[in-house]
Amino acid sequence: MEKKIKVGELLSFAWETFKANPVQHILVLLLAGAVQQLADLPVKLLFANDPYAFAIANILVSMTIGVLVGIFMISYAILQVRKSEESVLDMVKSVFDFELWWKYLLASIISGVIVMLGLLLLVVPGVIAAIGLIFVSYLVVDYKMNPVDAVKKSWEMSNGYKWDLFILVLALAVLNALGALALFIGLLVTIPISMFVVARAYDILSSDEPAQDKEESKDDEEEGNEEEGEQEEENEENESPEETEDEVEDEADEPREEDNE
Repeated sequence: MEKKIKVGELLSFAWETFKANPVQHILVLLLAGAVQQLADLPVKLLFANDPYAFAIANILVSMTIGVLVGIFMISYAILQVRKSEESVLDMVKSVFDFELWWKYLLASIISGVIVMLGLLLLVVPGVIAAIGLIFVSYLVVDYKMNPVDAVKKSWEMSNGYKWDLFILVLALAVLNALGALALFIGLLVTIPISMFVVARAYDILSSDEPAQDKEESKDDEEEGNEEEGEQEEENEENESPEETEDEVEDEADEPREEDNE
């Protein structure tokens, strides 16, 4: 059965995921934003009188913090979509992985260059490239995949789904625009929902079988287990009368043996 990317179903799933723990999702988003904003303060204090040093230090710090926050937010979205019981603290610890950091950074640079080159070629190729590489960061974070392999895999995953993913991205753009119109407070809801939508789409397309097939196979397995249990009960019931008859016959034979003696 072919995997399907349906905007309505993904939005519904993301909304239910958000409703399950809205306070935590909003706090995580605020924490990520605060870390990015506060990261510039030490740079400003140390290099306030040297604009060149400040510019270099600011780029390095922003890049480092941006990668760490990106890894954390993608990890968080994937784990929430998969209903993982891993705590936020455990995810924070896993973020500080140098191998994952440089892979994420390199993958982001490669994807950015490809999209930029595409945009220079009459825009449309850049849009197609952006859609085709939408899952690169997710593959790096989820599997610690090599950046080049992640680019190839993301493009492969999007084959046959680029139009659906394009519609999905447009829908999320409209959703976040509406969130921004609501005095930007609405973004506290729309951004987590957008994260869960993309993570869910990634989870569907990266799986070996469609999510619906997984649910059906799980239901079939449960039904099979129930049928096996019922069969075992029937076998036990069928065996029990025979055992009772054997016991009665044995008891009846015992007095006869005593009389013969």
